[in-house]
Amino acid sequence: MRELKRILQEADRLHADGTEAVVATIVEIEGSSYRLEGARMLVRPDGQYVGTISGGCLEGEVAERAMQVLETGRPDLVTLEQQEGEDPFGFGSGCGGTIHVLLEPFRAEPDAPGVLTLIQHCVTQRTAGALATVYRTEGRLEGETGHHLLVTPETLSGRGDIEAEALRDAVAEDAAETLRESQALRTSYSVPQGRADVIIEHVVPPLRLLIFGEEHDVAPLVAQATLLGWEPVVVGASPVPELEEQFPDASGHVALPHPEEVAGALPHVGARDAAVAMSHNYIRDRAVLRFLLQSDVGYVGALGARSRLERLAEDFAGGDTPADRAAHQAMAEGQLHAPVGLDIGAETPEEIALSIAAEVQAMFAGADGGFLSEGSGRIHPSEVRTEVDESDAASANGEPTTA
Repeated sequence: MRELKRILQEADRLHADGTEAVVATIVEIEGSSYRLEGARMLVRPDGQYVGTISGGCLEGEVAERAMQVLETGRPDLVTLEQQEGEDPFGFGSGCGGTIHVLLEPFRAEPDAPGVLTLIQHCVTQRTAGALATVYRTEGRLEGETGHHLLVTPETLSGRGDIEAEALRDAVAEDAAETLRESQALRTSYSVPQGRADVIIEHVVPPLRLLIFGEEHDVAPLVAQATLLGWEPVVVGASPVPELEEQFPDASGHVALPHPEEVAGALPHVGARDAAVAMSHNYIRDRAVLRFLLQSDVGYVGALGARSRLERLAEDFAGGDTPADRAAHQAMAEGQLHAPVGLDIGAETPEEIALSIAAEVQAMFAGADGGFLSEGSGRIHPSEVRTEVDESDAASANGEPTTA
């Protein structure tokens, strides 16, 4: 996410300067690849770029091809093939496999319906989206290459520049499913005008990390979250100006002098939020966790010894309010990660911050946090579902088809 933020920041700068550029996106992979579908880089007119689509071995070639797109103003689909231990471009990546990269012009106009403008909408509005990109076409759909459609919970019909009505309708329907399933899709469509290959990505806003505390171990966690491109928000008992002075790198600061008023201080929490209680004050953490464990927060963690966790469970079990009972039930169901963090032998504040961030990352990625050396198969399996259009019969009747 940090890389995406850097790309969007550079896009804003280019918009302000009226400078055109090229966006390169991995849209299809065959075999192994260092980066997965959806990896992007933004290439400036001077050949410099922000972001990566490989381990550093293919960016130069892509930047060179991008200069041609700048000249023509038309999208181009580039295929980069590599055999294991062999690189036809002389970069020596040794990854093997084939990647297909869509190069599309980045327009200087702020309102241009380009891919980065649509992604920026999801980031700014903190909403999930399904972003469809047409990357290969046949027939009269040739002009749709490099066109997009973004579907969000607020705009299920989509916004973007796919013009063919039959294609747009079919893509919008699958994008809505991608939004519901939170899983990307690569598929093909046959419509009266021709055929189109489309990738539909699941776009999410940056993860927001709510850190309840203001002791010495909070700053390293803020730094770690910032490094990952998350949005750390420090929630402490001190006034906001003091929190801002103590944690200048945090994305937000919330004063919470009375922990029982946490619901009013943070009325909008959701699935893309993670929260860690680490105030070193049992009464404060208990009040905060009572709220978090019955909220929609995607991850809840608490710093402290196992004995503290047992005491917390006993207090909630013995409570006489619905909130206590709900919190106790949530703990029984394993919704509280405590002691927080992965077991990496962490002792110092910096190591503990790494441990916490690693567990949060693993939870949101659906990973188990184990050793890669003990696994088998691809390190980064594609998360893109592939559907292949097996018949063009329906196109004769003027109906879009997907298999």
